[in-house]
Amino acid sequence: MTPPDAVPPGRPLAGLSVVEVAAGCSDLGLGLAGGVPGMMLADLGAAVTRVVGPAPEIDESLPWGRAWHRDKTVVADDDPVAVAALLERADVAFVYGAEAAVEGRGLGWLDVRRTNPGLVYARCRPSRTASGTAEDYGLLVEARAGFCTQLAGHRPGPIFV
Repeated sequence: MTPPDAVPPGRPLAGLSVVEVAAGCSDLGLGLAGGVPGMMLADLGAAVTRVVGPAPEIDESLPWGRAWHRDKTVVADDDPVAVAALLERADVAFVYGAEAAVEGRGLGWLDVRRTNPGLVYARCRPSRTASGTAEDYGLLVEARAGFCTQLAGHRPGPIFV
């Protein structure tokens, strides 16, 4: 991963600091929603730091993580104080995880805005259903973006939802 001070100058977002927080989430569960926004900002020159806790076993063999997290500094740290310190200095934050993992640990917008009121804070939560929450971060974003219409199923051609 590229350290933030190694971002070449001249790209449109050079100097922008972005922090992604994946609190208690796997790359598989987050899907495109978890890696692509930061990847796109990094491609445009932003210094992106991705903070992850202990990686679930299922993430160990996922090849797309290498593509989605390219040019990011990946930090394995589950300490909410250390994560809050990174958010305090950031310009943009993408925060993923259940309420207990984010707001319950003082990393929600109401907590972070006290030390960084100018932070652009984007929050992605699991969906709430009648039977509880569903860890569907990626699917929800992919469906709303129209990506699911481009997936091939059991037959040739796109599946129209």
